[in-house]
Amino acid sequence: MVRAVVALFLAGGVVSACAVGISRERAIELATTNAGAGETVLWAESGPIGRFADPWTLPEEPRDRFVWAVLYEGQVAVSCVLDARGRSVCPPQATRRLVVLDFRTGAFIYAETT
Repeated sequence: MVRAVVALFLAGGVVSACAVGISRERAIELATTNAGAGETVLWAESGPIGRFADPWTLPEEPRDRFVWAVLYEGQVAVSCVLDARGRSVCPPQATRRLVVLDFRTGAFIYAETT
């Protein structure tokens, strides 16, 4: 019985420690600096980075690192490159951008477009 109470207490402490971070509104504000004009927020959610990024995208990140993920939709700017003949080649126009920030500090971790 004592073990169960201690386990519940420790689990509660972990949950409380994880809950200290920037607000959803602040996460959206910070993520917007990595979004383009005309992009709108579809959603902003917090959780372990493993919910939002594949392991091969950020292999050095612990899968349980708590983050804010903000998804934008709109005309996402993409970079064009020159091919071997010197012609400008642009990837298909992206329509969504995912911005991932550290949950506690709001520091930028990564962004991807699809």
